Amino acid sequence: MVKTASPPGAVQVGQVVTYTIVATNNGPAAAHGAKLTDTPVGLNCQIPSATATCTATAGASCPSATVPVASLTGSGITLPAFPNGGSVTLAMQCTVLP
Repeated sequence: MVKTASPPGAVQVGQVVTYTIVATNNGPAAAHGAKLTDTPVGLNCQIPSATATCTATAGASCPSATVPVASLTGSGITLPAFPNGGSVTLAMQCTVLP
């Protein structure tokens, strides 16, 4: 799993950043019922938006085009399909905490 924040580098308290998670199944087989969860440190991702966008490639699939941030940071989201070589990208807006 690769996590990034944009803009990169130093940020200010209260600044809104785009937090992106890319999960890739590097195999050797499909991951049936894969669950994805992440709790960003130093960020509140429920403000300004309570949803994350979800896109998938190479045969992977998202549960929906948008997923609740509370699910992603809590119990996790289950990926309907996550074949070898498939990727799922989640992006959300987060506020930098003090």
